[in-house]
Amino acid sequence: MMPRKRSAFARGGVSLSSLLLVTILAACARPVATNGSISKINSVKVGDVTYPSVAAALDAIKRNNERYVDGIAVEPDPMKGSLRIVLPDRDRLRPLVLQESKQAVQGEALDFLIESRQLGDRSAADSVIKAKEFTAVTIIEQNDVLDPGPGNAEFVLWYQVRTAQPNNTGGWIGQWLMRRTGSSVTANANGDAGTPIGTPRLQSFVKSVREAALRLGGKSVAGASPSAAPGAAASQGSSGTGIVIDTRGHVVTNEHVIRTCPQLRIVDAGNQTYAATITAKDAANDLALLTAEHHWGESASFRDGPEIRPGDAVVATGYPLTGLLGSGMSVTTGSLTSLTGPRDDSRMMQMSAPIQPGNSGGPLLDGAGHVVGVVSSQLNAGLTATLTGGAVPQNVNFAVKAAIVRTFLDTQSVHYGRAASSTELAPGAIGELARKFTVRIECRNS
Repeated sequence: MMPRKRSAFARGGVSLSSLLLVTILAACARPVATNGSISKINSVKVGDVTYPSVAAALDAIKRNNERYVDGIAVEPDPMKGSLRIVLPDRDRLRPLVLQESKQAVQGEALDFLIESRQLGDRSAADSVIKAKEFTAVTIIEQNDVLDPGPGNAEFVLWYQVRTAQPNNTGGWIGQWLMRRTGSSVTANANGDAGTPIGTPRLQSFVKSVREAALRLGGKSVAGASPSAAPGAAASQGSSGTGIVIDTRGHVVTNEHVIRTCPQLRIVDAGNQTYAATITAKDAANDLALLTAEHHWGESASFRDGPEIRPGDAVVATGYPLTGLLGSGMSVTTGSLTSLTGPRDDSRMMQMSAPIQPGNSGGPLLDGAGHVVGVVSSQLNAGLTATLTGGAVPQNVNFAVKAAIVRTFLDTQSVHYGRAASSTELAPGAIGELARKFTVRIECRNS
């Protein structure tokens, strides 16, 4: 059976939906069952209204989604070029929906969850069409969404559904990805989880699609550039830190470290310098994957097993203020203070280990020397003092959680080490271990 297609700017077409959007739109409809395992649905509640049948509930969800899409604003400066959107079919969605369900589902209940998710997919794609972000949009539904081709379009946007590990092992993951024709570099396209449900959430998704296209080198009619994250400085002539992830030359760092970098170099602990290229970026989570021309013999391992706890000791290694403090790797110690970041951001963790400009992108290590996060930012002491009437924060720093980093690497099919943290090491020993996989990222103008 051929994939279903819909021409550009058609109404009600099949579309792609992120996990975020699907969860929100589908979670509004809750099947009611009398038994612990749901198979037959007695009624479905959509918003504040209970419907006696699945068909009626799905029709209500569709009407709500169409109303959300109708509120999408048209982009005054559209992107040049066309877009192909690839949506996973029912069979590809099934294992992901089963994994996400908080209760065992089968039969009619499972069919309902899959179809309601597909309705969310359609509304997400309709929002891109309604905004007229691209000169033309073609949307197809197919089973293979691992790395679909762009067809005749300049860009391909797809919701990748796959297992976290090769050979269909590990948990199922799903993520929006975008790629430009002729390039292997991908960019994430995720909406802002902080925006209200409905039209604002869909509008944020449309914006993220546009930003992804710009980051991949696309051009708008008026020549727009990618937006910079608030508070992030341009990286030309700057430096940061990276983590050697495997023995194939892959290095992970912060996206803001390399955002506007025309030429990358990686310097290891032996002061050897190697050229590198950007393989993938995730601006939403401030992560970037680099590929160096050199393959190091040793790499970092991520902590496996129980999650690190607030109060546990941590070590941060990196290359802060290079040229002022020296060119050697620094080692600072502290403790994990919170499992969330600013405003309860669950992607981040807070630690007291001191960091300085240049530490960004470096590893946050547990007591066994295993990676639990990627150092990302520190609280602005001056601004906080102003807002609080003089209180100056001490060592309030943040890192992207290892789980987010691992998901990013999984989507790029990068294999990394994992190890149980059963042995406690002295900070000095952790520093010696980290020298093997902590590298300096240099951004040069020429």
